[in-house]
Amino acid sequence: MTNKILTKEDIERELRMAKIERRKVNFREKTFSFLSLSDRVIEQELDLENSQIEKDIYLANAVIKGNLNLKGVRCQGAIYFGQGKLEGDLILEGASFKKSVNLVGADIEGSLSAQGLKVEGFISLSKAWIRKNAFLREIKVQDLKDVKELTIKGDVYFREAKINGWLDLKNSLIEGVADFGKAIIEEFLNLENTEIKDFLILKEAVIRGQINLQGTKYQGITK
Repeated sequence: MTNKILTKEDIERELRMAKIERRKVNFREKTFSFLSLSDRVIEQELDLENSQIEKDIYLANAVIKGNLNLKGVRCQGAIYFGQGKLEGDLILEGASFKKSVNLVGADIEGSLSAQGLKVEGFISLSKAWIRKNAFLREIKVQDLKDVKELTIKGDVYFREAKINGWLDLKNSLIEGVADFGKAIIEEFLNLENTEIKDFLILKEAVIRGQINLQGTKYQGITK
């Protein structure tokens, strides 16, 4: 038996009731055709744990006054949170996206927790600001192959990102480039046993702590 697909009215009702009752927005284990909350202000935590989204999640320029919980989400499209502001943690543990994770310019006041994240297409945190730590161990970022379109490389971008804590990508697989150009990482960068099938780019990156490249594989490195 398949879950009911939430309508726009269902979504708006839950947003309204959560605000009135001063509780988190609870979309756990729900099914969406798509979710569009761009440019909105969400007054509470947004909980989508283990939800199913048939297309895309649109959160560009949204303000979320709490955590954004996407743990275990299965999304057949992409997530867009470009220029968004999150007053809590971003949780992507065990989530999967078929068409990229776009967090360009996002302001995350807490930590990013994404162990075991799987993405076809790219992940971009270019120009993002993570106020605490970024934990991305065992992520898998693969090329997106579509017979009707050009291949989207499985790249990971932290270009010009600022991370106030550490960045941990241990035991990850990245089929494209891993680009940290001009990034500022206040503590360590851990790439232990990570496989990067294209180039590792560290040009003009500022890393205050150590870089762990033990067991790291890459086609080449640019410093």
